[in-house]
Amino acid sequence: MSLRRPWRRTRPGAARKGKRRRLPTAVTGAIVTAVGLAALVGAFLKLDIEAHLQSGTVIHATFAGDYDTLIKPYWTKVEVADVPVGVVTGLHTTSRGRAQVAMKINSGTALASLGTKPQAAVQLLTLLGGNVDIELRPGGSPGTPRGAIPMARTTTPVYLGRVLDAFTPQARQGVQTTVEQLNGALAHGGSTAAEALLAQAPATLAPAGVALGAVEGNQPGDLTTLVDDLAAVAHTLTEQQGQLQSILGDTGTVAATLGQQSAALGQSVAALPATLTAARQGLSDLSDILVRLQDVAGPLQPSAPLLASLLNQAQPTLQAALPVVQALPQLLTQAAPLLDQLAPTAVSATALLRDVRGPVLKRVLNPIIPTVLKPYRGSPKPMFQEIGYMLAGLDGISEMTDANGAMISFQPGVSLETLGGLPFTGPLSYHNNPPAPKG
Repeated sequence: MSLRRPWRRTRPGAARKGKRRRLPTAVTGAIVTAVGLAALVGAFLKLDIEAHLQSGTVIHATFAGDYDTLIKPYWTKVEVADVPVGVVTGLHTTSRGRAQVAMKINSGTALASLGTKPQAAVQLLTLLGGNVDIELRPGGSPGTPRGAIPMARTTTPVYLGRVLDAFTPQARQGVQTTVEQLNGALAHGGSTAAEALLAQAPATLAPAGVALGAVEGNQPGDLTTLVDDLAAVAHTLTEQQGQLQSILGDTGTVAATLGQQSAALGQSVAALPATLTAARQGLSDLSDILVRLQDVAGPLQPSAPLLASLLNQAQPTLQAALPVVQALPQLLTQAAPLLDQLAPTAVSATALLRDVRGPVLKRVLNPIIPTVLKPYRGSPKPMFQEIGYMLAGLDGISEMTDANGAMISFQPGVSLETLGGLPFTGPLSYHNNPPAPKG
């Protein structure tokens, strides 16, 4: 018995209706390649597409510096308090070295929390550089940002690599040597001392905070000015090779000298309050003198031009007197013995003058001196001149000398004037002058 199915007659064209048409292989490959490329491009531009599709507000900020290799559009994140709120959508570097960044911020609470004047900062994700994020910080009054963020409200990071590039090779070698020496010091008991220091550090933190606050200064920028001045000092000290070593050596010598003279220095410091008191008293007295000098200087001010003229006229006299002044010290030196010998005489003369004062001096002044100054017995000449003539005559009659010495020549004679008061002596009186009438 046969197991074959009975033969069925099929309709013409039935086989052709059930058979599917296939695309050419080239077309299929092209479609697969296009779909793959589209998926690859979509994956590559995923962040760009997401940024374009998401709703938000674009704000701009200007930073100082060139960030072409760090800030990447549609890749660099924008954060607020470490929470991503947007992405950078554009970067343009100007010719003045400034970076203008466009940021798209998601609409909602993040945008409203920034305020009207937010701040922006470029933050490094690593210490040595690399990728960065932009941190937005709220500022101004509540609301949404108004306008672009200017460079005055943006900050940029400091790269450790750039800081290290500012050091010279000698400075880098010095830092390495310092680190090695610090390691050696810690290995030889320094760690124990550091632990003791850390144990005592809490008690010193409060005074250290006060000191650091004082270092900041009273005005903004005082600390910056101090750092700049210290940098200038360091540059000056290291400008010449070996100068700093010489200064340190001299400082050690000064310190050793001060240590040797510590006792004398202590006495000087102990006496300093009394010295300051005396100086204060002297300054007070000097103040009174200056006040008086000011009172005197006012009236003397008109005399100043006249004094200048007087000094100009007196200059020849001063030049002529210069040799006398130069010889005066020698003269005073030679006169010193004479003055020493005159001292006892001055004492004796003082006693004599003390004895002369009183009745003796009064009698000399009255009537002896008036009598000497009056005419002598009607003569037109005063009595002291007559006495002078008499002494001159005595000198003349004592000119004769012999073997025994000086002699007085005396020749008596008689004339009409010998007997005074006679009637015939009137016309022949002294100088033929009649006597003055009585009464």
